[in-house]
Amino acid sequence: MDYMSIEYAASEQMTHVIDQLVELPQYEAMCQKLQRSNAEIQFDGWAVVEGGSSIGLATLRVVDAKTGLGTGEFSAQSIVMNKDAGDEVARMKLQQATADALAGWEWGGKFDKALASLVTARQKLR
Repeated sequence: MDYMSIEYAASEQMTHVIDQLVELPQYEAMCQKLQRSNAEIQFDGWAVVEGGSSIGLATLRVVDAKTGLGTGEFSAQSIVMNKDAGDEVARMKLQQATADALAGWEWGGKFDKALASLVTARQKLR
């Protein structure tokens, strides 16, 4: 199957996580909306082992594909924890947190609101 590509800005650690997102049901629709809006998703995330637990934390926001302009409105976040401490478990929790943040963003139209917020930010700069 040929997949569209979500345009994004991310660290090397997050790039591996993002490559796994093509299986998400909303992936294709989000790609199309990003392309129409000349936007991309900025992914930030951390996989941490702390206090005997593995933690994955993901934060997403929509930014302009050319300028990087973005807004903090309608960002998406997710934290996933597991009592099994280990780097590999933490990386899996990061992947889960990223998928959860994307899914939660799409739920209730928050992704569309984030794109609309970007349009408003662009207009204010003109």
